[in-house]
Amino acid sequence: LAIVFLGFRHDGQNPNQSPRNRQDQFKARERLREEFRGKIARFSEYEDPANRTMRAEIDLPNPSGRLREGMYGAATILLEPPTEHLTIPSAALHERTEQDDGTIYVVQGHVAHKQHVRIGRDDGIRAEVTGGLSEDASVVVSYSGSLEEGEPVEAEQ
Repeated sequence: LAIVFLGFRHDGQNPNQSPRNRQDQFKARERLREEFRGKIARFSEYEDPANRTMRAEIDLPNPSGRLREGMYGAATILLEPPTEHLTIPSAALHERTEQDDGTIYVVQGHVAHKQHVRIGRDDGIRAEVTGGLSEDASVVVSYSGSLEEGEPVEAEQ
């Protein structure tokens, strides 16, 4: 088992995403030029404000002993697998319950209508819609003032 220490850049947009137990790839750049797959075992909760990196430790299987002390390389950390569901900007959610039901506004014929949807993952940037919304719907993402059911609107793309 090889233990790899690395600093990884955090995007700063989603402080709740944790890389723990994710499947990761480490590519040794020195003589090996091969990929090793492992899992993040530990990571720091501290983000260095100067360079926005966090320290992590990856456990990599190393049965052949090819990974050696002092080697360096690059790691790819996959935080979330891509979803097959529709996603909308999180800002489009008007209401949300603890049961993962939400309310959004959609535009039909220049009129705003409240629509109930089922929400999956929400990272604060994009929200996964697992039910109640068709692909061709026009979702109200932002508006100034208040918005009510049946109010006339003008959609911009």
